[in-house]
Amino acid sequence: MIIGKKMEIFLAVARAGSFSAATKVLSISQSVVSHHIEDLEKELGVSLFERRGRSIKLTEEGEVLYERGQKLQLEAKRVEELIADESQKVANRIYLAGDALTCAYTLPWNLAAFRSEHPSVVFSYQHLDTEELIEKLLDEELDIALVGHEVKNRKVHSQQCYLDEIVLVGHPKLMPDSINVKELPNYPIGWINSDKGLNMRVTQ
Repeated sequence: MIIGKKMEIFLAVARAGSFSAATKVLSISQSVVSHHIEDLEKELGVSLFERRGRSIKLTEEGEVLYERGQKLQLEAKRVEELIADESQKVANRIYLAGDALTCAYTLPWNLAAFRSEHPSVVFSYQHLDTEELIEKLLDEELDIALVGHEVKNRKVHSQQCYLDEIVLVGHPKLMPDSINVKELPNYPIGWINSDKGLNMRVTQ
């Protein structure tokens, strides 16, 4: 508890009306309860309970502390719940990044399908080139990086998600009806500079 063990025990004793009853609520021994109450009274310099045999009664100072303590305990519980909620939000956030084509075409459809099944998961997305993706992944700034080619780096685990077809498009006046891959260097090719992953696959 945020409010501290001594305050928690004091409030339990005040509610229960006796030390022995409080031990059952707290599941601790009576000697431990008595020890914490005595320490709290020494710290505050006042008596919190009037001992009347086996029964107890709050003193005026005890009444003040009990009233304030209940409010503190309630507020502490609310704070703990808020922190737990925020922690859950962080746990459900996935930091993701992809290259140009992944960002524009593939990722939106897949994310939409995933979110429909897991609505509590929040994605934080970035559009980066391949080198930056791997760098941020190694620096643990990303959970997942989507690239257009196999990553040969022992420090990361890569897995093929899908196959994408590469289509050669050319002007009919400049290119024949069919062309051999080995003949490509004889033709001017317009590269997609923003997608180095695709360029690498074509080069290979």
